Amino acid sequence: MPKIPDGYVLVPADVYNRFFKNLDWVDTQEPTINDVENYLGISSSKIRSDMRNIDCPLKQTYKGAKGKGNQKRFTKESVEAYKRWLMKN
Repeated sequence: MPKIPDGYVLVPADVYNRFFKNLDWVDTQEPTINDVENYLGISSSKIRSDMRNIDCPLKQTYKGAKGKGNQKRFTKESVEAYKRWLMKN
């Protein structure tokens, strides 16, 4: 069995992924729907269906354009509020 080099440790994949997702999140200024999907670990269809709910705190800054590769963008503060809203519901 190979030995782990000094200065390195094994961590579970979910902890590693969550840590690096948060690093990317810190650098993100205006998250896209894919960024929100990766940060919260939910599907884009769930995000879209929740946005139809009048109580959903998620606020768009850019609506996106169909078929042009442009994605919806959100305010970072509203994504954090949406995260708390998801936990309550």
